[in-house]
Amino acid sequence: MVGCSGTCETPDTSALCRHAVLWRNGAVFDLGGLGGAINNYPVVINNAGQIAGISGPPGDATTYAVLWQNGAITNLGALPGDVLSVTQDMNAKGQVVGSSCDASFNCRAFLWDKGVMIDLNSLIPPKSPLYLTVAEGINDRGEISGNAVLKSNPNDLRAFLAIPAPAAQIAGDSAPKITLPANIRASLQRRLRLRHFGDRPTAQQ
Repeated sequence: MVGCSGTCETPDTSALCRHAVLWRNGAVFDLGGLGGAINNYPVVINNAGQIAGISGPPGDATTYAVLWQNGAITNLGALPGDVLSVTQDMNAKGQVVGSSCDASFNCRAFLWDKGVMIDLNSLIPPKSPLYLTVAEGINDRGEISGNAVLKSNPNDLRAFLAIPAPAAQIAGDSAPKITLPANIRASLQRRLRLRHFGDRPTAQQ
């Protein structure tokens, strides 16, 4: 089991998580992090023992999707032009999904696979009416579910299911980025558990 240890308060934000922990065989282990004092939060563990979550660098100015495996932590980074990323799920193959966002919380769904973070919007047909903002789940077949907005009306929220296509059908390696409405960006900030994004802790625990 994975989780976090931190400040006792309503747990609506990962800022309360000071320590990412693994519970195994009756003992708790601190997984460590990227050096930040808050936002150390493991989200999911698979049967291979890989753990995906978030952590931040010293100073707590941002947060990144991370992968813990074999006693080490890997920073999955963010998509070009973005400053933070958040893990939402991982499958048995170690494929990680979530969101990558700029400082204003214009977010886009990502897939991390074999060391590379990919904008999911670059893998769907260019003429799709949807702009994928959050990848919420991925199963062992690589099917991804999440949330999107209509390109023609970014206030119109939709759910999506993305099913892997043969390599020959992949759209490309880039997709235009969309500036989302303020209310959608605020909603994404809350949804990604980063309500206190950039907060500094008052005391190290």
